[in-house]
Amino acid sequence: MRARIFRKYCFLLLGLVVGSLVLLVLPLWILRPPYGKAFLLSLPPMLVTALSWMGGAWWAWGKGGDLLLVATLGAIPLRVAVVLLWAGLVLSVPGTPVAVFLVALMLHWILFTVAELAMVAELSRQPSE
Repeated sequence: MRARIFRKYCFLLLGLVVGSLVLLVLPLWILRPPYGKAFLLSLPPMLVTALSWMGGAWWAWGKGGDLLLVATLGAIPLRVAVVLLWAGLVLSVPGTPVAVFLVALMLHWILFTVAELAMVAELSRQPSE
């Protein structure tokens, strides 16, 4: 049951990524290529962050509250490190608009949180195994 829920919300996350590519990245790439590039480059770390959160919650669900906290909240320093390292790499590329890249990171973080929270909400409604 949990695997089905995880798969369902991975597909939702995939839909959010495709939607972002079609509705944000592509138009910006056409109108202002550096902005489109900044939005495109903000996707990978936020996708990794969302998938690691969802995977941790899926794996640790039902194994005790302490393990769930370690797998989700406890891994936040690692997720922050990944985002900061990626941002450092991207911002070292000449011509990358810093403000646009940072706004894109925040926007994708907020967007992908929808799948994370929806998955945890559905898991919490399931009977314990």
